[in-house]
Amino acid sequence: ASATTSTGESVELAPQDVEVPQVFTAQRRRRADYKRADWRPAYRGNYTNSGRGAKQIDLVVIHIAQGSYSGTISWFKDRRSNVTAHYVVGNRGKVAQCVRNEDIAWHAGNWAYNKRSIGIEHSGYASSPGAFRGKYRTSAKLSAYLSRRYNIPVDRNHFVLHRNVPGVTKRCPGPHFNYDRYLNLVKRYK
Repeated sequence: ASATTSTGESVELAPQDVEVPQVFTAQRRRRADYKRADWRPAYRGNYTNSGRGAKQIDLVVIHIAQGSYSGTISWFKDRRSNVTAHYVVGNRGKVAQCVRNEDIAWHAGNWAYNKRSIGIEHSGYASSPGAFRGKYRTSAKLSAYLSRRYNIPVDRNHFVLHRNVPGVTKRCPGPHFNYDRYLNLVKRYK
């Protein structure tokens, strides 16, 4: 590249190989919607750009990732996965946002549910009794924010376990998820 400065001097720069990190190119902005989340954008081919507003979002779908926090985020960044969730909750208060709230993540296995929901993945394995240990409060604070932001009632009809989505054959989030405890915490933080 070359240019002439305002004083008439000529400047020429030699070409350089530069690698731009995906985090700066994958989506339009670099901050999470939820202030306690790190922005870790998913591959743009693994969700639908939408522009949904509060009137279109009335559900939160609860998942378990069957993997680690970083592994789940990496999978959402992989163009081959064809899956995403809006948020990933990990240990020690970690939260990552991978898809903007206004966009449609591909998480529920049911397009009608995807269009009207926010998906929250939790790192861990469904078969582990301690899978949600240390994550209930972090996730409930996120869900309370979503409930306030989108006026979502805190009940079993609006905070849905993935296994209860029509057409889903998975056991997600597994037998060790304490639904009542979770909803009570969401209500407390709301």
